Amino acid sequence: MNGWGGARMGAGRKKRPLIEDVIARSLPREVTATSGPDVNATQRGSGRLEAAVQRVYEELAPRAREQGTLIPATEIEFRTLCRHVLIQRRVARSLLQAKKIDQHWRQLERSYDSITRRLEVKLRSFRLAPMGNPMIAPQKPAQTSLEAIRARRQGLKAVG
Repeated sequence: MNGWGGARMGAGRKKRPLIEDVIARSLPREVTATSGPDVNATQRGSGRLEAAVQRVYEELAPRAREQGTLIPATEIEFRTLCRHVLIQRRVARSLLQAKKIDQHWRQLERSYDSITRRLEVKLRSFRLAPMGNPMIAPQKPAQTSLEAIRARRQGLKAVG
């Protein structure tokens, strides 16, 4: 019997989101094993993740405190910001390590764009993103002609 064949629409296992896939590949193998994670390995993986988040936290926290945006009430949201920074760095690393530009690479690129937009919003909410043009030190106002003449007179010495 000759039919058009092929699998039914929607048949098979659902693919997990690409960001989850990147994070799962960056965790230790014990955590991602299909036999089920062992509790100690999960804690080691979680400890590694938290250590990386802590390094990002220590990098960004002084500037946020200086701006007055990191207070006890915003601590949880700031930790989320740090996790977003970590995810963005991992996705960027995956993009750079890709051997070829294919559909997987394009999905990674879209994920990177998406996480970058979210991260920029969070950075702005903590006043950590650059806003507008850089501040320029004010210049001396231009002298009027009268002030210029007076300045020259003060520099002259009487010859006697």
